[in-house]
Amino acid sequence: MTDLPDPSGSASVRAGMGPGGPIPSIVAVVDRAIYWASAAIVVSALTFLFFAIFINVLLRYLFAEGITWAYEIPSILFPWIVVAGAVMAAQAGRHIAVVALLKVLPGSVQRLLLIAVNLLIAVASVFVVEAAWPIIKAAHSSHLAETGIAQSYGYASLVYGFVMIGLTALTTGYRLIFDADTAEGQGAQA
Repeated sequence: MTDLPDPSGSASVRAGMGPGGPIPSIVAVVDRAIYWASAAIVVSALTFLFFAIFINVLLRYLFAEGITWAYEIPSILFPWIVVAGAVMAAQAGRHIAVVALLKVLPGSVQRLLLIAVNLLIAVASVFVVEAAWPIIKAAHSSHLAETGIAQSYGYASLVYGFVMIGLTALTTGYRLIFDADTAEGQGAQA
């Protein structure tokens, strides 16, 4: 996707020649849907945020009064922008990775370690989503002053983000298990 270095080799797994195994087209469709849904969230949230703030600034300078709800919009949209961006980074294999151990291991062990790491990410995502529900329920009764929007909508981005990152980890693990070309290239890349 880009010319950035990929020390973990994750991008090569994500962009593999296509996953092998029994359900490759479903995995590819899931990955594309995750990426484009996250891209749509980032673009729409940034666009709305930009126009709300721009109009507010114009109104303040032209009429010495702005729209008060524009100050509340970032508290709802920023979490979505950050989380959707993190999902896009995971989809592109551009997430933060510590690869010191991975680089010294032989290719087949690297592959097993990456499968285990992706499984761990998927399991951790389930726990984060489960832990987020009580926070979302508690925040649902708290509303922003001007818009009346429940604060839970900002926290709901956690659920979206970790569900999508968990699915990304599962599709990456699937590629590592079933795509022999990617798995072999993975060992040489790291």
